[in-house]
Amino acid sequence: MPFTLEFTLQPDDGIYARRLYGQERFSALMTCVQLSFQFPAVFDSQPVSSERINAGHIFVGTHVKFKSQNLLLDVLVKLVKTSWVRTRFMTPWIATITARSPNTKEGDNAWIQSYESFSDVQLAEKWASITVIRRNDTITLAEWEEIIKQESWKPSDGRYGVELNIARAPSGGYFIM
Repeated sequence: MPFTLEFTLQPDDGIYARRLYGQERFSALMTCVQLSFQFPAVFDSQPVSSERINAGHIFVGTHVKFKSQNLLLDVLVKLVKTSWVRTRFMTPWIATITARSPNTKEGDNAWIQSYESFSDVQLAEKWASITVIRRNDTITLAEWEEIIKQESWKPSDGRYGVELNIARAPSGGYFIM
């Protein structure tokens, strides 16, 4: 792939990808290194702490109360999924997947970021069902941050870059994280 920051259509139908450069590439590599022991020289002799493992994880959470006190969690999740699909088309980076560049040798620092365009609504709804997560527990925002941090993944795991979690807040309303 030539040097460009533009996404280009790949031979696979509807997949757009671009190679990662500079800080993006370094971040992808370091996150991979942090989560594996393939490169032991990078680590000191101390065990890897959860703080170091989740160094690339970003958590944003907010507490929302709606005027309608009768809004059910199932209804909210359905509304959020619809909005999430619309948001995807305005900010496609929320639906990108980072992976090793095809045909690279083990140890090469070659990464791509891809975005799959959807030809029908069912595929977009499937993406939303994967990335919008309904949480059933009612706990504090700080507790949710710890739980979600423990579930974080490395960019090279082939998952979407952003997930949206929804849960009831103990004091009423909802957390959107």
